[in-house]
Amino acid sequence: MKENYFVSVADTLNAYQFAKNLAAFRGRSQISLCDLIDAITSCYIKEELSSKTNLVLKITSEIMIGNEVGRAFNSTGNPLQLDFYRNLKKYRLPVIDQKKDLRVEVYKNKVHQAKSQFLHQTLYLELDYAKLIKGPDYITSENLELLTEQWEVHWTPKIDDKFPELISYGITIEDASKIKFREEMNNPNKSIQGIKRLIFQSLLMGFMNIFEEILTELNKIIHSGVDFKQLVEILGIGVLLYKYRSNLILNYNKTVENFIYISYSRAIGKIADLINIPPEEVEDTVKSLKSITQIAELPDLPIHSELLYENIEKIIHSNKTIVPRIEGAFFGILYSANEVSENEVIQRFTGKIYSNKNLVDATEYLIGLLLLNKTILITSENLLNAINESILSIPKNSFLELLPGFRKAFTALTPREILYVGEKISKLLGISISFEVKSIEPKALVVLQNLDNIIYQKLEKEWGF
Repeated sequence: MKENYFVSVADTLNAYQFAKNLAAFRGRSQISLCDLIDAITSCYIKEELSSKTNLVLKITSEIMIGNEVGRAFNSTGNPLQLDFYRNLKKYRLPVIDQKKDLRVEVYKNKVHQAKSQFLHQTLYLELDYAKLIKGPDYITSENLELLTEQWEVHWTPKIDDKFPELISYGITIEDASKIKFREEMNNPNKSIQGIKRLIFQSLLMGFMNIFEEILTELNKIIHSGVDFKQLVEILGIGVLLYKYRSNLILNYNKTVENFIYISYSRAIGKIADLINIPPEEVEDTVKSLKSITQIAELPDLPIHSELLYENIEKIIHSNKTIVPRIEGAFFGILYSANEVSENEVIQRFTGKIYSNKNLVDATEYLIGLLLLNKTILITSENLLNAINESILSIPKNSFLELLPGFRKAFTALTPREILYVGEKISKLLGISISFEVKSIEPKALVVLQNLDNIIYQKLEKEWGF
């Protein structure tokens, strides 16, 4: 190695092979600086670090830094910069200082697929060359029906200033983006949504080995005792992977199907824990119940919706006390599946109104019910009749106590549905909805607007909406 420190030929060969293996394991096409240092440390230093063994690292540092003065590279630009321009030429991308629109058929053409991966890599490295205008976005679950990506590319001389900052990550665009991506991946405090972004980002950049690692990490999380909401989030990732159109993922179809089945089964197994969750978790839990119900009803997935319905039925027939909004959501799910009758749904509501317990439980039940199934309110008058009769049977103070809950329950309806239900209520109460409005003085409109604002602020302060 140097005349004052001897390294055997065997150690040298071992270090070289070790560095190659490290690079391959880390998903690099070539040995990087950190691979080389790790290999030297592992193969040349066989004792604890001391003044003698530390000499190895000192000599290594001297050799890598060098002592020559002049150009860092024989050719123009550093290797990362050269690789960038090689790829621009390879994919026939412009090197002119003006914006150009680009259409990439990422699902049909393998060359376009590779071009898309390169553009996503430059985007991840923040080179300011390519900007994705429109395309299927699996990270936000938007525009999934699109089959092409629309890019805007724009070369400027400022791009060249970025390569010296990025050369420490690798000497190719692929390696640099991969190593930078691994840095982000190694963050121990990632949320499920963070992992979702990473797994689809790895697919967009074509890093299949990293994709496998993230999928393995998610499988470990599934078996680590996470709660229902997190399991539904993970299940959602699996469903999006199942829908992913790229041929990159074809070899993983069975793996993804198994992933969906396990995460779905685990989530179903956690439903019994929902009957007495803390108040601050109720709203998000109902949203998760809605998500898993929608997933269970999707065609072609390797799961059975009956498993969901059977588990919920066991809970509601167990005579255990259930958080009212969760109970309403359960009945909404079962009513959609024709597993309970309309009469059973209404009886649960009226039972809470006429019981001597907390009146607010009735509107909480209604909120959960309508979030999971509002058709019962739209297609039939029976629930409306039950609500009307209940309101008429309670004192005014009790009604005022229930009013915010009724209001929140009806926010599940769209404006068109609200108008439709409003017409049904007017008929129920014998109120005519047709009326004539004469022109109103502008001054009166201002007064009415101010009055409306005052009422809104008062209601918001007192009732929290």
